[in-house]
Amino acid sequence: MASKSTKKNAPLKVVTRRVKAVLKPSPQINDYLINAKGSYKSLGSTTTTWFPASALSVPLPTFLTDITLLDSLQTAVHTKPPTATIAQRNDAKVIVDSDQIKLLADVQKIADANPKNAITIIKLSGFQVEHAHTSSKNTGPKNGKVSGSIEITATEARHHEWAQLAPDGVTWISLRATTGEKKTVTGLTVGSKVTFRSAPILAEKDGESPWTVYQPITVT
Repeated sequence: MASKSTKKNAPLKVVTRRVKAVLKPSPQINDYLINAKGSYKSLGSTTTTWFPASALSVPLPTFLTDITLLDSLQTAVHTKPPTATIAQRNDAKVIVDSDQIKLLADVQKIADANPKNAITIIKLSGFQVEHAHTSSKNTGPKNGKVSGSIEITATEARHHEWAQLAPDGVTWISLRATTGEKKTVTGLTVGSKVTFRSAPILAEKDGESPWTVYQPITVT
């Protein structure tokens, strides 16, 4: 489990997790819906007691409602004539994205607390197991040398795309991609709390990589 530095808002020191929960690749919207529905069904299964409602940040009825809306809008986009817009469909997907990110973090927390059963827990959740590699470098966000700036370091040494969570707590604002694992964001309001995420950019044949959401940090 990652340990916190004693310095306020310092980056995390990566101490290898045996396994990590990640979203299943979903290059197409239909695959995305299948995976989201699978996670909902798995998390709500009565055959496992690993995922009590009290341990989940998003109530499963809410998750289902959000998935159902996205599914209906996806269908409506492809009717003739369309009865919904792609923009409406994409807005609904942003909400499901947010739900899954929160639930993924919940599952990871449960798995970390039960290392002997971590693989089983993640598989039962409907998410995907990723075996982590040993790393000892500092990763995550930290305040930069210039006031109002944040420096972020991802784990993977490759091209990355980045995003910042909007004040509404749901929408992700895309930032410019980088050719490495580091990103500096400037012009932030001192005293504000911001959240960032990153994802390594893979070759097209490898599909999409999961997002890593970092702990919120207060800008100084």
